[in-house]
Amino acid sequence: MIEEKLYLIQEELDDKLLNTDTKLLDISKYTLLLNQILDSINLIFDNQTHFSFKNTANKFNSDYIIIKSNDFNNSLNGYLLIYLIISNDKIVKIEPTILTNLAILKHMEVC
Repeated sequence: MIEEKLYLIQEELDDKLLNTDTKLLDISKYTLLLNQILDSINLIFDNQTHFSFKNTANKFNSDYIIIKSNDFNNSLNGYLLIYLIISNDKIVKIEPTILTNLAILKHMEVC
């Protein structure tokens, strides 16, 4: 079920954001982009759970932008992450994924 929703999120975001020129993103356009992502996710989850995001990028010309849900979501049993992969100043790939407690623990062991 979660895999289907992740696929739907990716499909929806691909339609809206793929090939977006990141050079044109100022802070207001970037906020609009985040709101589009949130609206898509909340629609797919039938507004059963509300997501808000913290952006981990501090510049738009990086190779990727990671957008992470602020809180652990019990219905997902994890954090929702959206990776926006950037190449030649365009969003070329969008990867939604779930970061679970187990993945967090494994990451902490590596660090």
